[in-house]
Amino acid sequence: MGTCVACVKLTKTRPLILLAEHLEKGRLIHIYQVKDIQKTSKELKAKGWKAESSFEIPPGPCSTFKDPAGNVLAIYENIRPGVVEEFKKRMD
Repeated sequence: MGTCVACVKLTKTRPLILLAEHLEKGRLIHIYQVKDIQKTSKELKAKGWKAESSFEIPPGPCSTFKDPAGNVLAIYENIRPGVVEEFKKRMD
């Protein structure tokens, strides 16, 4: 059985909210789009951020990082522009 993930839109504008059952309760992760995920990953590591995990989201590769204080963020590179539009047909 796969992991349940959903994207919801609470307002007419961004941000979109990504819900994932595999995340621990109360864990909020901001996901930022970057132009070059490899370059940005190297820059974050050089500043003391530790790589946590790498995975795919519909627009492309995504990686999570944790800073020395324990804060987590994610970055992704949009290598599949327009893929989110395809999901609009499947939104309730």
